[in-house]
Order: sequence, then C-alpha cells, then structure tokens
Amino acid sequence: MDVTETMKGGVRALEAGSGAAGDVLMLHGRAFTAETWRELGTLDALAEAGLRVVAVDAPGFGRSVDAQVDADDFVAHALDAFGLVRPVIVAPSMGGLFAWPLVRSEPERLGGLVLVAPANTDVFVEKLRACPIPALVMWGSEDQYPASNAEPLAACFVQSRVVVLEGGRHPAYLDVPDRWHAELTAFATSARSSRRP
Repeated sequence: MDVTETMKGGVRALEAGSGAAGDVLMLHGRAFTAETWRELGTLDALAEAGLRVVAVDAPGFGRSVDAQVDADDFVAHALDAFGLVRPVIVAPSMGGLFAWPLVRSEPERLGGLVLVAPANTDVFVEKLRACPIPALVMWGSEDQYPASNAEPLAACFVQSRVVVLEGGRHPAYLDVPDRWHAELTAFATSARSSRRP
C-alpha cells in the first residue's frame, strides 16, 4: 500500500488507505512515533481492510517537534486538520493522554476507541462513566502494569471488550503483531456499523 507523508497545522502524519471502511487516527507511545506503525505493518494492514489510516507524530515528537498544539486540544486539532470523520482512535500508553480530553468532552466526534495500556488509567476510571464510544481495551500479559487494570477501564464504556495479548510487554503490538493486527482491523472495520450519528 502507498503511504503518503503530510504536514498539516504543524503536525506530521503518515496516511494510507481509501477510507471506504472508515477512518482511523493512530497515536503513539512515548518511545515511538508514527513511523512505528509503518515499520510494524499496521498502516498496510488497516489500509488493506479499506480503512483510511492517519498516523500522527504527537507534539514534540518525531517531525511534529514545532507543533504549537496544547495536549488537550491535539486530537480535535488532528481530526480537523486531516479531515477525519468519526474515526477510531488508537491510543497506546502516552497516546491515552492525548485521547482522553476528547473522549470526555466530545465523544460524538469519535467512532471507536482502542486503548493499549493507556497512561493515567486510574484517573479516568474515576472520572469516566457510561461512555458511549465502542471501546477495545488491549493489554500485554507481560506488561509491567498489570493486565487486571483492563477490566475496570473497559467498564467505563457502555460497549467494550478486553483482549489480553499473551506474551506482550507494555508495547504489546511489537511482540504479537499478527494478533494485534487481527484484533485492531476487526474492531476498526466493525466500529463503523455500530456507530450512532
């Protein structure tokens, strides 16, 4: 699949796919960038499923070093800049810090949420209740943060599922990429049919 590199509003992104099956916005963890998703094959896997995937470098990371975007506004900014319509947001680890504000304030703008051992889980378990966004909560069985954190987080959503990636560390997608891609693609393509306008 062809991957295009773009820069909009000071945010660098890698884009692939037609969008016939919906949109996906991919965030990343602190030790990674958008390139992680190209190197792992995630962009190709989602694009081949008919999804339009936009993987962004967070402000201060990768080639978005000079992006003047507040963390709380980043996901909304990215949705507007790249023209994403009710996308599935993929938020591993640090990515959760950027996703949470929009999840809480404007859930209607999102079509689905994939959380991979997100940061600040405890805080949002306390503050988030009956969130209407379909959610997939994924956790590596070998993560230094116990996989038992996944269930309370999933309970914050009206519609959710927990997947423990056996053998996976904190960035579990690196250890079990085939399972990661299968679960992610299935959720992202099905989320479109379960969305409510």
